[in-house]
Amino acid sequence: MPVPAKQLQAAIDARLYRRTNDEDTAPSAVKKILSGFDRFHSGRLTDEGKTLADGGSITALGTTIPVIFGRAIVRDIAANTALLDAVQLVMDNSGRETIFVPHLTRNVAGLPRLGRVYEGAEIAPLGISQVYDTAHVESIKIALAVSDEVMHFGTGQRDADALTLFIERARSHLEAVLVRRIIESGLRAADAFEAYPVIDEDIASQLDGERSLIKIADFPVIRPHQVRDFTGAAISDEQWPVALIINSAAIGEWDGTGKQADGVYWALENPTLGFFRLVNQAGAEVTPTATGACTISYSSTTNIEKFDLKVPSGTSRAAHFDGAISAIVDMQSQIFARSGMSADFAFMPESLAMILTDATYFTGSDARTDGLSKIKGLRVFTVNTASDLGGERILIGPSGTIIYAISQPLTFAPPFQRINTSGKQTYGVELSAVHVPVSAYARLSSVIVYDSDARTAAS
Repeated sequence: MPVPAKQLQAAIDARLYRRTNDEDTAPSAVKKILSGFDRFHSGRLTDEGKTLADGGSITALGTTIPVIFGRAIVRDIAANTALLDAVQLVMDNSGRETIFVPHLTRNVAGLPRLGRVYEGAEIAPLGISQVYDTAHVESIKIALAVSDEVMHFGTGQRDADALTLFIERARSHLEAVLVRRIIESGLRAADAFEAYPVIDEDIASQLDGERSLIKIADFPVIRPHQVRDFTGAAISDEQWPVALIINSAAIGEWDGTGKQADGVYWALENPTLGFFRLVNQAGAEVTPTATGACTISYSSTTNIEKFDLKVPSGTSRAAHFDGAISAIVDMQSQIFARSGMSADFAFMPESLAMILTDATYFTGSDARTDGLSKIKGLRVFTVNTASDLGGERILIGPSGTIIYAISQPLTFAPPFQRINTSGKQTYGVELSAVHVPVSAYARLSSVIVYDSDARTAAS
């Protein structure tokens, strides 16, 4: 009989000298993602399990990357990405470029007369309903060099170390990408609620020939977003576009490829603090001088609470930091008032979580020694991956508001010869969407905890 996926995974872990994870006690997010992976790859997992049960090798002499290795990567990503516990997971293997994702809507007004209905009167509908929204699937890919030890995996320590490194490299990269996608989607949605346009803000005074950093007045800025299909073609108009003019000439966004034409470009360095960096096509800083019209147009938001860490004279640091806790409570109250739902999660940078525990609110709390895990009823998920949270932003809302929908779980292509160099490479593909329905934007909000002096001094 073929070996079931969980047992096959445990057997591979043992051969790789890796710690075996107990999937039976894993968080629900891990179980759901692995269940979807196993259904999608059931045929190949069955073949690999049967081969292993018969005493054979599942490496197929280097002609393919066994699915069970991809499963190890997916399992480790899910197990290490704690914030998935606050995200709604949708598994949809329909193969379409869009996925219909379910979400709840709630009538804030509640039932009239507390549900009392008199004879002949209309019965009011329940204020909660499930509707569907359309999420556009993205193709997330990662290319990896494949060593001989990985392609011809045996039982030796060298082979095991090589394949373990292969799994860890893929996990680390794809985990960081997933965390950024979730955070950026959540922040865009929160900021889009009650967003407003800023048109032609004058930045000429900042372009003195010595500085490459532009600081906008109405921070944060909403990161522009363009929905595209699998070919890269734009779907609808760009959302929250940025228009930068330097000396009467339009400046485009730096795309990071290094293949753009020579010139000046802008990069959104810190959307939370409203920092744009001027760079050339290679990403190196440039410092133009204003000789004509220099303006920037962007979108900002009122769905934000700002707290300045700068301690007023005569106030202790610990007492002042309590104001950040109050700001979080204010946003919790606003979310409930407009959506009828209670915020229960907070995503924040790990460095900021450490700062907040200095508040008198945490006096005597284990958070000061063990790390921040809860604050005012919110489960805290700390992030140490570079993201649009920067070091200053806290995103809060009810669990399930951000949706992570998987159409095709991670799949590796057969290894192929690298171009202009020796060795082979493969690439992994995940087809998925991270999405917040427009009707759910009101459920998210954020708090910016920053130092005004540090922002002023930034260069």
